[in-house]
Amino acid sequence: MCCLRSLHFCMLRKFQWYTYILLVATETRRRIACMRAPRPKIPQLPEPESEPEPSATMDEMPPPEFWE
Repeated sequence: MCCLRSLHFCMLRKFQWYTYILLVATETRRRIACMRAPRPKIPQLPEPESEPEPSATMDEMPPPEFWE
């Protein structure tokens, strides 16, 4: 009976380690994905407020006759 308990405890320990490793792996994956993707998006968040800038670039473009 005692042996079974210790075996069960050992299994629990291994399971805890497995879940911990899995959690760390998923967390690192998420962090890597966050480091890759949203960083370029963060500077773009204030852009909708400054709308006159894109219109200025549109005004600077040459007229359609220039392209023909």
